[in-house]
Amino acid sequence: MTLSRLRTLLRHDSGSSLVEFALVAPLFLALTVGLINFCILVYFNSVLHWAVDDVARCKAVGVCNSASLVSARETADFGFASLNPSFTGPTLVSCGYQVTATATYQLNAVLYNQPIVLNATSCFPTQS
Repeated sequence: MTLSRLRTLLRHDSGSSLVEFALVAPLFLALTVGLINFCILVYFNSVLHWAVDDVARCKAVGVCNSASLVSARETADFGFASLNPSFTGPTLVSCGYQVTATATYQLNAVLYNQPIVLNATSCFPTQS
């Protein structure tokens, strides 16, 4: 190959966009998937806190009087059995009825895979 043909070949920029896209696309997709998983994690944490608040309130106002009603309320309020939630309580403490819950979410971003433990505690004052 002559030197002039080599210079001509090096001046062509056709296909450079494809190469740039091939370099940037995997990083962009990994970031997008990670962001979506993080948003799901925040949502599950919020739902867990809401479920704990609701169960503590239910017990404090006297609607959930039996253990079966409390258990049904916990399951219905959280609703994500795949996270294996574990509820403790309601127990009567100084602040009222306290409920604690734990669930594990498997955060799966393309290059990062880690189980995240979610914890929630709520105490609702007793109603007289």
